[in-house]
Amino acid sequence: MKFQTNERYVKLCEMIVYVLGVGMCLFHLYTGGFGVLTAFKQRMIHVTLIGIIAMLMPRKNKKEENGPKIGPGPVDWLLSCGMLASLTYFMSIYTEFVQRNGKFTTNDMIMGAIMVVAVIYITRKSIGWPIVIITLISLAYAYWGHLLPGKLGHKPFSIARIVTHLSLGMEGYMGIPVGAAATFVILFVIMAALLEVSGAGDFFIRSALAVTGGLRGGPAKAAVVSSGLFGTISGSSVANVVSTGNFTIPLMKKSDFEPHVAGAVEAVASTGGQIMPPIMGAAAFVMSEVTGIPYLKIMVAAIIPALLYYGSLYFAIDKYAARRGLVGRPKSELPSLKEEVRHRGHMVLPLVILIALLVSGRSALRSGFWGTVAVWVCCMVKKDTRMSPKQLCDALAFAAKGAISCTVACSCAGIIMGVFSLTGLGLKFSALILAYSHGIKILALILTMIAGLILGMGMPTTAAYIMLSTLIAPALTDMGLSIMQAHLFVFYFGILSSITPPVAVASFAAAGIAKAPIGKTSFAAIRFGLTAFIVPFMFAYGPELLMVGNAFSIVLAAVSSIIGIFFLASATEGWVFHGSLSIVERVLLFAAAMFMILPGITTDLIGLAIAAVGSARSIKHMLDGKKTAQA
Repeated sequence: MKFQTNERYVKLCEMIVYVLGVGMCLFHLYTGGFGVLTAFKQRMIHVTLIGIIAMLMPRKNKKEENGPKIGPGPVDWLLSCGMLASLTYFMSIYTEFVQRNGKFTTNDMIMGAIMVVAVIYITRKSIGWPIVIITLISLAYAYWGHLLPGKLGHKPFSIARIVTHLSLGMEGYMGIPVGAAATFVILFVIMAALLEVSGAGDFFIRSALAVTGGLRGGPAKAAVVSSGLFGTISGSSVANVVSTGNFTIPLMKKSDFEPHVAGAVEAVASTGGQIMPPIMGAAAFVMSEVTGIPYLKIMVAAIIPALLYYGSLYFAIDKYAARRGLVGRPKSELPSLKEEVRHRGHMVLPLVILIALLVSGRSALRSGFWGTVAVWVCCMVKKDTRMSPKQLCDALAFAAKGAISCTVACSCAGIIMGVFSLTGLGLKFSALILAYSHGIKILALILTMIAGLILGMGMPTTAAYIMLSTLIAPALTDMGLSIMQAHLFVFYFGILSSITPPVAVASFAAAGIAKAPIGKTSFAAIRFGLTAFIVPFMFAYGPELLMVGNAFSIVLAAVSSIIGIFFLASATEGWVFHGSLSIVERVLLFAAAMFMILPGITTDLIGLAIAAVGSARSIKHMLDGKKTAQA
């Protein structure tokens, strides 16, 4: 409609969204510092405000890339008013609503149904169709599933029963995932926004480039370091690609990296940010809520797998650069680390404070609040990072928009979880995994990996993790994995769907920046991120990699795994030490890597022996070169 592109109308909507966004963030900062409301109130206020912001926010016209922004349409306004009416209704009768103890009126159900419809609509508008289609299928299953034969069938449920279960309690769109999003996750989103506006993200990128830019394949190594640092704050693969990739990808291309390789490196590096402590993105906090495991334990357990992930990518880049004879950038083209630290180095302090708070046993909510306060205080220390009141409000409004995808994904995933709990589908799905794997652990893990990569396609990590944790994680615990192992396993593959064809959203974003073919970039990302697909199997069989066991066994597992990923990178890139590898040598080093990756001293010794054979020619070449140089 023509009024949707009217400039005044669009600006009015942007102003409404801005004010709502700032107000919502201030509300969460207040509740984070002085105590949250009851779960029902806190979650409903959060979902309503995020929903209205998402519906009223003007967007770019997909058909006309350079055309005017499009404001909200009649449906957006109608559902926004409906959500506001529902919030007002439940807040006004809250005491009576609670005292009824599960006896719902027709008005309750109408208002609840409006919220469910609005959540589904917002999700489709904000993050696309994949999770919406699954949500609609789950709703259809809840109503018609009793017609299915065998174990998949369930007893009949009326529309009233389905609506009340999914909208008027803590089992549906206001379930555990939204509980996390409406409390501590939003505080970390605000913290990340403040860091970004203050220039901390740029500090990470430029500092990483100053340290690694002069090395062989330096710009790509800088992408690994900066994406790991920035990704732990942003918690989104695509957002990380866009933020760091616009700087690192052109530099990689300038250093003679092939465009699709530059895009692949950035996609893999950015995706790993969600497994990098201390923050690990929103999904890790949801995991803490779902499993009941303190976030600090999850953070500690994720340290070695994250180091293996980024270590393998670093090795792969080094081997690729060596094979192609690539060198680093001249020192004159690199930032000065000393200058970067002098101007913005103090912005690392909030992360140190955050880690200290988490380690001291403070809750994620309190840690997130004080971490956010620390960012603001540190911003004011120096002129280079100081924010004006306008910039502070801009950061809060930016944070509110950044929280949309996580919140709507959690809400929609909550509806799916609600259907699972109502119908018992989660337990049935776990039984199917166990049946098809015939009780064999490796088969169950492979089936879980495939399901994770398929269900995670095109979806935010949080939504993918929630579904996988409900459907598949129980089957893995039944196979003997600990709760931590099972949930981190599905968490990893929910993340890795971002670089896995055919719907590799992180690879797509990086390919666009690199101006490289999407398919070529996606498959290159698989090659550079190969270790990431192996790491979950490593900690599924060796819990020492999750910091479980005595110090000696943990150190041994970590060291042997690092050696293993070194030889894996050598095998995939065809280069070890100072020489290229033949096909036979690559196969030998790949086998050596697999033995080194498997837990146990015996397999480590076998792996080292095979690696010695596979790299003997390259070692001889290296030693001969040193003798020649000395002569």
